[in-house]
Order: sequence, then C-alpha cells, then structure tokens
Amino acid sequence: MKKSNIYETNKYVQSLSSKQRKLFFTAIDLFASKGFAKTSTAEISETAHVSEGLLFKTFKNKDNLLKQIIQPIALNILPPRIEMAMTDTGELSLKQFVEHYYQEKISFVSDNGKLIEILIREIVYTPEIIKTYQAVLPENFWESTHACLDELKAKKVIVDWDNTYLFRSLNSALINYILRNYLFKTRLDPNRINYTIEATYKALRAE
Repeated sequence: MKKSNIYETNKYVQSLSSKQRKLFFTAIDLFASKGFAKTSTAEISETAHVSEGLLFKTFKNKDNLLKQIIQPIALNILPPRIEMAMTDTGELSLKQFVEHYYQEKISFVSDNGKLIEILIREIVYTPEIIKTYQAVLPENFWESTHACLDELKAKKVIVDWDNTYLFRSLNSALINYILRNYLFKTRLDPNRINYTIEATYKALRAE
C-alpha cells in the first residue's frame, strides 16, 4: 500500500522502523478490507511477515494500533474557518462557505479513502469508536469551530442555532454523501454534490 499523505509528516509514523511500518500499513489494508473486529493481530503479523511479538512491543494491542491509525486522520481534519466564507470583495457568503467546506472535506476523503473507510466503518458498526476519535482531535478544533460559527451568526450570514446543532446540520448531508460515494460505492450523479451544497445552504441561511 502506498503511504497516505497524512502520514508523511506524522512524527509517530516516521519514528517507526521499517518492520514496524510494515505492520502499521498492513493493519490499514486489513482493517479497510475486513474490518477491525474480523482482523486479528496474528493475521496482521503473518501478512506483514513480521513477528507478532514486535506488534505487541510496538503497539501494545490491536485497540492502540487502531488509535495510532486514527490519530493522524483526526489531526488533519480541519475545522470550519471564517476565511472559507470570505469573497474576493471582502463580503461573507454562506454559499461559498458551504462550497469550500465541502470541497475541502471531500478532497481529503478522496485522497485518503482507505483510511476514511476504516474510520466510517468502525463508527457505523462499533459506535464506541467515536470516543477514540474524539480523544485524538486537536485541542483547538472545537474552539476554532465555535469561533467561526459565532462570527457567521453575529454577521447574520448563518441561521442563529446552537453551535452543536449547527455543526451537525452542516455535516449531515456531507457525511451522507461520503457514506454513499466512498463506503457503499454508490454510483452518484456527478451533480449530486452541487445539489447537496445547495440544500445545505438553503437549510442554514439566515432569514
């Protein structure tokens, strides 16, 4: 498997030896193809042709290995930013904000499909994994998200809802699109993302 870009600058992954990296990336392949629950540490070791003892010495257990895989994903998921809404004339546009936010997230998923497939599958089939994901999000993720949404509400660009519900609403259609297009491999109309952006914009615009 070709290493994903999100691992190229990750200090933890870069600190691993060649054999440890082989275990790491083999686990990604197997988790993506079979699922976390159906993949054993013995299978990871056998497929990587590296001892299971090294796997336990390096990652302690399978749960911690999954956490190390998920962490760089969380660190590379950027929060919504006010710059996404800024037009060339200096005005704030909700339509542009939604477009830029969706384009950034879809591009990230497209570039790191196998890794996102692991995360989504585990969230769907093992809901408690979301706690692992939330635990490795950068400390400033929610602070930045609230600051962005508060400014958009103050400027009357976006509907004045509670930020938690607002963030969920911003992401609900996006997550549905990603699930169908990348996890369930549904052949979507290429224009569907435009419809999704338009629907989200209309749902969140300030009256």
